[in-house]
Amino acid sequence: MLQLHRFFRTGFTAADIAEPLVSWDAPTSAVEAAREMEILDFNVAGIRIAGALSGWCLKEDLGEGQCIDHLRSFFESAVVSSEAPLSDVIARLGCTPRVFVTAFGGVGGIITRADLQKAPVRMWLFGLVTLVEETFTRVLKDRFTGDAWHGMITPARLEAARQLHQERTRRNEHLDLADCLQFGDKGLILFKDESIRLEMGFESRTRAKEVVRNLQKLRNNLAHSQDIVAGNLETIVTLARSMDRVLEVTSS
Repeated sequence: MLQLHRFFRTGFTAADIAEPLVSWDAPTSAVEAAREMEILDFNVAGIRIAGALSGWCLKEDLGEGQCIDHLRSFFESAVVSSEAPLSDVIARLGCTPRVFVTAFGGVGGIITRADLQKAPVRMWLFGLVTLVEETFTRVLKDRFTGDAWHGMITPARLEAARQLHQERTRRNEHLDLADCLQFGDKGLILFKDESIRLEMGFESRTRAKEVVRNLQKLRNNLAHSQDIVAGNLETIVTLARSMDRVLEVTSS
Protein backbone atom coordinates (compact mmCIF):
# COMPACT_ATOMS: atom_id res chain seq x y z
CA MET A 1 0.00 0.00 0.00
CA LEU A 2 2.93 2.31 0.70
CA GLN A 3 4.11 1.87 -2.88
CA LEU A 4 0.62 2.71 -4.12
CA HIS A 5 0.57 5.90 -2.08
CA ARG A 6 4.01 6.82 -3.36
CA PHE A 7 2.83 6.33 -6.95
CA PHE A 8 -0.09 8.74 -6.59
CA ARG A 9 1.98 11.33 -4.76
CA THR A 10 5.13 11.27 -6.89
CA GLY A 11 4.57 8.89 -9.81
CA PHE A 12 3.75 11.75 -12.19
CA THR A 13 5.05 15.30 -11.94
CA ALA A 14 4.71 18.64 -13.71
CA ALA A 15 7.56 17.68 -16.05
CA ASP A 16 5.46 14.83 -17.47
CA ILE A 17 2.85 17.15 -18.98
CA ALA A 18 4.61 20.51 -19.36
CA GLU A 19 5.26 22.09 -22.75
CA PRO A 20 8.21 24.35 -23.60
CA LEU A 21 7.34 28.03 -23.29
CA VAL A 22 7.91 29.78 -26.61
CA SER A 23 9.46 33.21 -26.09
CA TRP A 24 10.36 36.49 -27.81
CA ASP A 25 13.10 39.04 -27.23
CA ALA A 26 11.87 42.14 -25.43
CA PRO A 27 12.28 44.53 -28.43
CA THR A 28 10.26 42.26 -30.77
CA SER A 29 7.32 44.01 -32.39
CA ALA A 30 4.14 43.16 -30.48
CA VAL A 31 2.19 42.90 -33.73
CA GLU A 32 4.77 40.54 -35.21
CA ALA A 33 4.81 38.37 -32.07
CA ALA A 34 1.00 38.20 -32.04
CA ARG A 35 1.01 37.15 -35.70
CA GLU A 36 3.50 34.37 -35.02
CA MET A 37 1.55 33.21 -31.97
CA GLU A 38 -1.59 33.03 -34.10
CA ILE A 39 0.22 30.78 -36.58
CA LEU A 40 1.59 28.59 -33.77
CA ASP A 41 -1.80 28.54 -32.02
CA PHE A 42 -0.29 29.82 -28.76
CA ASN A 43 -2.07 32.18 -26.40
CA VAL A 44 0.87 32.68 -24.02
CA ALA A 45 4.55 33.37 -24.68
CA GLY A 46 7.61 34.26 -22.65
CA ILE A 47 9.55 37.50 -22.99
CA ARG A 48 13.36 37.49 -22.89
CA ILE A 49 15.45 40.35 -21.54
CA ALA A 50 19.17 40.11 -22.27
CA GLY A 51 18.65 36.49 -23.26
CA ALA A 52 16.97 35.47 -20.00
CA LEU A 53 13.28 34.58 -19.76
CA SER A 54 11.98 37.37 -17.56
CA GLY A 55 8.19 37.42 -17.92
CA TRP A 56 5.30 36.51 -20.15
CA CYS A 57 2.49 37.98 -22.24
CA LEU A 58 -0.93 37.11 -23.59
CA LYS A 59 -1.54 37.15 -27.34
CA GLU A 60 -4.67 39.22 -26.85
CA ASP A 61 -2.64 41.97 -25.14
CA LEU A 62 -0.15 42.39 -27.96
CA GLY A 63 -1.16 45.57 -29.73
CA GLU A 64 1.19 48.40 -30.56
CA GLY A 65 4.76 48.77 -29.37
CA GLN A 66 7.22 46.09 -28.35
CA CYS A 67 6.75 42.85 -26.40
CA ILE A 68 8.41 44.45 -23.38
CA ASP A 69 5.50 46.90 -23.19
CA HIS A 70 3.17 43.99 -22.40
CA LEU A 71 5.34 42.05 -19.98
CA ARG A 72 3.72 40.31 -17.01
CA SER A 73 5.78 39.07 -14.09
CA PHE A 74 6.15 35.37 -13.36
CA PHE A 75 6.04 36.23 -9.68
CA GLU A 76 2.43 37.36 -10.06
CA SER A 77 1.46 34.01 -11.61
CA ALA A 78 1.30 30.40 -10.52
CA VAL A 79 4.79 28.89 -10.74
CA VAL A 80 5.67 25.28 -9.86
CA SER A 81 8.81 23.18 -9.93
CA SER A 82 9.20 20.59 -12.68
CA GLU A 83 9.17 18.04 -9.84
CA ALA A 84 5.84 19.23 -8.39
CA PRO A 85 3.36 16.35 -7.89
CA LEU A 86 0.56 16.13 -10.42
CA SER A 87 -1.99 16.62 -7.64
CA ASP A 88 -0.48 20.04 -6.81
CA VAL A 89 -0.47 21.09 -10.47
CA ILE A 90 -4.12 20.11 -10.94
CA ALA A 91 -5.17 21.89 -7.75
CA ARG A 92 -3.51 25.10 -8.99
CA LEU A 93 -5.21 24.79 -12.38
CA GLY A 94 -8.51 24.96 -10.55
CA CYS A 95 -7.71 28.60 -9.76
CA THR A 96 -5.80 29.69 -12.87
CA PRO A 97 -5.90 28.65 -16.53
CA ARG A 98 -2.12 28.09 -16.62
CA VAL A 99 0.91 27.43 -14.46
CA PHE A 100 4.53 28.05 -15.35
CA VAL A 101 7.15 25.38 -14.73
CA THR A 102 10.68 25.99 -13.49
CA ALA A 103 13.76 23.93 -14.26
CA PHE A 104 17.46 24.66 -13.66
CA GLY A 105 16.63 27.82 -11.76
CA GLY A 106 14.26 29.53 -14.18
CA VAL A 107 10.90 29.25 -15.90
CA GLY A 108 11.06 27.13 -19.02
CA GLY A 109 7.70 25.46 -19.42
CA ILE A 110 3.96 25.95 -19.20
CA ILE A 111 0.96 23.78 -18.33
CA THR A 112 -2.59 24.74 -19.28
CA ARG A 113 -5.90 23.07 -18.56
CA ALA A 114 -5.77 21.52 -22.03
CA ASP A 115 -2.75 19.51 -20.86
CA LEU A 116 -5.03 17.65 -18.46
CA GLN A 117 -6.14 15.63 -21.49
CA LYS A 118 -2.69 14.01 -21.72
CA ALA A 119 -2.10 10.32 -21.01
CA PRO A 120 -0.24 10.74 -17.67
CA VAL A 121 -3.15 12.72 -16.21
CA ARG A 122 -5.72 10.24 -17.54
CA MET A 123 -3.79 7.30 -16.09
CA TRP A 124 -3.45 9.05 -12.73
CA LEU A 125 -7.11 10.02 -12.56
CA PHE A 126 -8.40 6.62 -13.68
CA GLY A 127 -6.28 4.94 -11.01
CA LEU A 128 -7.58 7.28 -8.33
CA VAL A 129 -11.22 6.79 -9.37
CA THR A 130 -10.65 3.03 -9.43
CA LEU A 131 -9.37 3.19 -5.84
CA VAL A 132 -12.53 5.06 -4.84
CA GLU A 133 -14.72 2.39 -6.47
CA GLU A 134 -12.75 -0.44 -4.86
CA THR A 135 -13.23 1.24 -1.49
CA PHE A 136 -16.97 1.51 -2.11
CA THR A 137 -17.10 -2.21 -2.91
CA ARG A 138 -15.10 -3.21 0.17
CA VAL A 139 -17.17 -1.08 2.55
CA LEU A 140 -20.42 -2.30 1.00
CA LYS A 141 -19.43 -5.93 1.53
CA ASP A 142 -18.29 -5.24 5.10
CA ARG A 143 -21.36 -3.29 6.19
CA PHE A 144 -24.15 -5.05 4.26
CA THR A 145 -24.03 -8.82 4.62
CA GLY A 146 -25.90 -11.22 2.37
CA ASP A 147 -28.75 -9.59 0.47
CA ALA A 148 -29.21 -6.71 2.92
CA TRP A 149 -28.53 -4.13 0.22
CA HIS A 150 -30.77 -5.63 -2.47
CA GLY A 151 -33.76 -3.49 -1.61
CA MET A 152 -31.71 -0.28 -1.62
CA ILE A 153 -31.56 0.06 -5.41
CA THR A 154 -34.26 -0.23 -8.05
CA PRO A 155 -35.30 -3.70 -9.27
CA ALA A 156 -33.97 -2.79 -12.72
CA ARG A 157 -30.51 -1.94 -11.39
CA LEU A 158 -30.46 -5.12 -9.28
CA GLU A 159 -31.43 -7.21 -12.29
CA ALA A 160 -28.68 -5.60 -14.37
CA ALA A 161 -26.14 -6.58 -11.70
CA ARG A 162 -27.50 -10.15 -11.63
CA GLN A 163 -27.24 -10.50 -15.38
CA LEU A 164 -23.66 -9.25 -15.35
CA HIS A 165 -22.87 -11.60 -12.47
CA GLN A 166 -24.27 -14.56 -14.40
CA GLU A 167 -22.22 -13.67 -17.46
CA ARG A 168 -19.01 -13.28 -15.49
CA THR A 169 -19.68 -16.50 -13.59
CA ARG A 170 -20.09 -18.26 -16.95
CA ARG A 171 -16.60 -17.00 -17.80
CA ASN A 172 -15.27 -18.55 -14.57
CA GLU A 173 -14.82 -15.21 -12.83
CA HIS A 174 -15.37 -15.73 -9.12
CA LEU A 175 -17.10 -12.55 -7.98
CA ASP A 176 -19.80 -11.49 -5.57
CA LEU A 177 -22.98 -9.86 -6.84
CA ALA A 178 -21.80 -6.62 -5.23
CA ASP A 179 -18.77 -6.62 -7.55
CA CYS A 180 -21.13 -6.37 -10.51
CA LEU A 181 -22.91 -3.22 -9.38
CA GLN A 182 -22.35 -0.02 -11.29
CA PHE A 183 -20.18 2.64 -9.62
CA GLY A 184 -23.17 4.89 -8.99
CA ASP A 185 -25.25 2.06 -7.51
CA LYS A 186 -22.54 1.31 -4.96
CA GLY A 187 -22.47 4.94 -3.88
CA LEU A 188 -26.25 5.14 -3.73
CA ILE A 189 -26.36 2.18 -1.35
CA LEU A 190 -23.53 3.32 0.88
CA PHE A 191 -24.65 6.87 1.36
CA LYS A 192 -28.07 5.86 2.59
CA ASP A 193 -26.17 4.96 5.77
CA GLU A 194 -25.36 8.17 7.63
CA SER A 195 -22.41 6.72 9.55
CA ILE A 196 -20.71 5.58 6.33
CA ARG A 197 -21.43 8.89 4.66
CA LEU A 198 -19.87 10.85 7.51
CA GLU A 199 -16.84 8.55 7.64
CA MET A 200 -16.19 9.37 4.01
CA GLY A 201 -16.46 13.09 4.63
CA PHE A 202 -19.95 13.91 3.31
CA GLU A 203 -22.28 15.92 5.52
CA SER A 204 -25.36 15.39 3.34
CA ARG A 205 -26.77 12.72 1.05
CA THR A 206 -27.34 15.34 -1.62
CA ARG A 207 -23.66 16.26 -1.75
CA ALA A 208 -22.59 12.61 -1.61
CA LYS A 209 -24.87 11.69 -4.53
CA GLU A 210 -23.60 14.66 -6.54
CA VAL A 211 -19.96 13.64 -6.02
CA VAL A 212 -20.65 10.02 -6.96
CA ARG A 213 -22.55 11.11 -10.07
CA ASN A 214 -19.67 13.36 -11.12
CA LEU A 215 -17.06 10.68 -10.43
CA GLN A 216 -19.00 8.18 -12.52
CA LYS A 217 -19.21 10.69 -15.37
CA LEU A 218 -15.46 11.30 -15.15
CA ARG A 219 -14.77 7.56 -15.03
CA ASN A 220 -16.87 6.97 -18.13
CA ASN A 221 -15.18 9.79 -20.04
CA LEU A 222 -11.77 8.44 -19.09
CA ALA A 223 -12.69 4.90 -20.09
CA HIS A 224 -14.01 5.99 -23.48
CA SER A 225 -11.24 8.51 -24.28
CA GLN A 226 -13.67 11.44 -24.19
CA ASP A 227 -12.90 15.06 -23.29
CA ILE A 228 -12.38 15.19 -19.53
CA VAL A 229 -11.86 18.92 -19.07
CA ALA A 230 -14.96 20.57 -20.55
CA GLY A 231 -17.47 19.06 -18.14
CA ASN A 232 -15.27 17.52 -15.46
CA LEU A 233 -12.77 20.20 -14.40
CA GLU A 234 -14.36 20.83 -11.01
CA THR A 235 -14.47 17.08 -10.30
CA ILE A 236 -10.84 16.64 -11.37
CA VAL A 237 -9.67 19.49 -9.15
CA THR A 238 -11.72 18.24 -6.20
CA LEU A 239 -10.29 14.75 -6.64
CA ALA A 240 -6.74 16.10 -6.74
CA ARG A 241 -7.27 18.21 -3.63
CA SER A 242 -8.84 15.22 -1.85
CA MET A 243 -6.14 12.75 -2.88
CA ASP A 244 -4.68 12.32 0.61
CA ARG A 245 -8.17 11.72 2.02
CA VAL A 246 -8.91 9.16 -0.71
CA LEU A 247 -5.67 7.29 0.00
CA GLU A 248 -6.34 7.41 3.73
CA VAL A 249 -9.82 5.91 3.35
CA THR A 250 -8.49 3.31 0.89
CA SER A 251 -5.90 2.03 3.35
CA SER A 252 -8.19 2.07 6.41
